[in-house]
Amino acid sequence: GFLGVDGKAIFVAGKEAGLLVGVDQGTRDVVHAVVAEFEGEEAFERLVREAITEAGYPLKGLVMDAAPPFLAAHANYFSRAPLQLCRIHASRRLDFTISKATRSPDAPIRAELKDRVRAVLFAPTEERAGRLFRRLLVDRDRYEGLGRRDTLGSMERTLDLYMTHHRIE
Repeated sequence: GFLGVDGKAIFVAGKEAGLLVGVDQGTRDVVHAVVAEFEGEEAFERLVREAITEAGYPLKGLVMDAAPPFLAAHANYFSRAPLQLCRIHASRRLDFTISKATRSPDAPIRAELKDRVRAVLFAPTEERAGRLFRRLLVDRDRYEGLGRRDTLGSMERTLDLYMTHHRIE
């Protein structure tokens, strides 16, 4: 009943399009897929709606990336379903937002920050994640200016959605 949704840019007849796929998180079976002009809110809504109505999927919750169109579709159409942001996507995004910069003197602290964020994301309990995150915030000044975005600020805003799986059986 937990539908993982992801999108991928593809080319159809030479034009870029979006392939959205819904996968059952328990069985890893593909439940439904749609090809749309792009990975927008409407395409996400269509994928989930058709998974429910046409494939008979018993939606209990959604797992997805924190892409703004996906978040908007959840809020506007499926807000009653629990939302789990994908920890794998978040972990991979760290390597983009905080580059290794292996020749830089701050390479070790960049690696440390990524390790600490991943420890929060993949903590075995929500309580442990909370403790790790609070300790990370105490050291926030130490990580100032690392990366392309404010990783810790973003995590502060979304941490609860990365912890949903701890509250659902």
